[in-house]
Amino acid sequence: MEYAKFMAVFVLFMFLASTLVIATHTTTAQSGVQYGLKQLKETIKGFFGALIAVLIVLAAIAYAAGNMLGSDAGARAKVWGQNLLIGAGISLVVYVVAPMVLNAISPDVDATI
Repeated sequence: MEYAKFMAVFVLFMFLASTLVIATHTTTAQSGVQYGLKQLKETIKGFFGALIAVLIVLAAIAYAAGNMLGSDAGARAKVWGQNLLIGAGISLVVYVVAPMVLNAISPDVDATI
């Protein structure tokens, strides 16, 4: 489970790093930051929307497999399904809250570029 958490943090860091690298190629610092925030917002909306759907489908598959397996493996599969649903819930919160936070940081993010 620690490996999965590490990979999730690593993937998010890579998205942030790629957004900032793209932002450095613009002409001024202010427009670069605004461009970076806009790219980050688009990345969050695109990535987390798909992630939520995939996590819910995987949770359903894991929970269904848990009902078909024996008691020990079934219990583990059900716990995996619950953890996937928790991950989908956290992703949903990030999907909803992150654009609002980015708009609070820079209200004219959508107006640029």
